[in-house]
Amino acid sequence: MTKIAVTGASDQLGRLAIAAIKARNAGADVVALVRNTAADVSAFACAINYTKPETRAYALAGVGVLMLISANDFKDRAGQHQNVITAAKSAGVGHIIYTSILKDAASPMVLAQDHIATEAALAD
Repeated sequence: MTKIAVTGASDQLGRLAIAAIKARNAGADVVALVRNTAADVSAFACAINYTKPETRAYALAGVGVLMLISANDFKDRAGQHQNVITAAKSAGVGHIIYTSILKDAASPMVLAQDHIATEAALAD
């Protein structure tokens, strides 16, 4: 069975994602990737820090599908996403699902540029 990891799993979207995965895939091997493993999540919790490579490699080991929920860091969101994408590639993750934004490059929202950069990193 494919191991599915969800980043940001202790926040609302992450919790909803884990619940949906489990509802659709009975017995799924789901890992909640969180900053703090004391978080109350409905899956095995594993610590990950987007800025610390040693946590990324361990957290992504054996993962087949990664759901990358957008980081909440407004200073370097795209950089943190790139760190996770690079680590996922190194770990042999087969698929990455990303929660992006419904805007394009012409969007006046500064936030949209982070998502556009992440989508480009995923395309690479």
